[in-house]
Amino acid sequence: YTYRELSSFGGVKASVGNSPVELAVRIRRRWYPESPEFDHRQLSLAANARRSLPTRTTIGVGADIMGRTYTTQTSEDIYAGIESATSRRVRGTAFVSQGLTESTGLRLSGWVQDGNGRSRWTDDYWDVLDDPLGRTGFGARMQFSVLAPAGATVRFYAGGERVDIAYVTADGAYGTRSDGSLTTGILAEGLLPWSAGGRYIRWNAEVGAERRSSDDSNYSFQKLKTTFGLRYAW
Repeated sequence: YTYRELSSFGGVKASVGNSPVELAVRIRRRWYPESPEFDHRQLSLAANARRSLPTRTTIGVGADIMGRTYTTQTSEDIYAGIESATSRRVRGTAFVSQGLTESTGLRLSGWVQDGNGRSRWTDDYWDVLDDPLGRTGFGARMQFSVLAPAGATVRFYAGGERVDIAYVTADGAYGTRSDGSLTTGILAEGLLPWSAGGRYIRWNAEVGAERRSSDDSNYSFQKLKTTFGLRYAW
């Protein structure tokens, strides 16, 4: 789809009892010139906090709520008596990280969300847009980090999720599918040896794999990825 977008973002950071707290708000307005039925405005509010303990433990929690209002009334909206179709999503996150030794650490994180969005058709039923807020589920991730020689860090990770997704089936009907995924991989990053004087080149490399299953076999797949990057800063 082709669309035009305006967005704004604002946030504030503070410390409450030596615990960093962040609040953020984001507003977005999007127009679809060829499919005005998809035009919408979106508002999201987020908050997160973390606390570090003397035992080399850090605990963090977060929450965000996102709401979307479609600004064009479709024939389906009129038939259902809806003046302005809306959708929303509520999401919560948490993590705990623990330094095990001077050179190793463990991080556990998880999330849960509840959404009520629904796919949206154009009036001629030629195009459809799945609402990303129409997802309900949970996920978790474990990461083990090791400080390697030459200032490099190596991270081993594994995770999974289970999500119910509102979408339009291959037959053109409204439906909900249940997707599950498992991921695993290794990530390494560090600085190149000649970084000095406030100038440095950071490198990173990753090898990962994902296996996704779904009630709708059209969305099941296996994926292997390899990435390598360089970043120069001064």
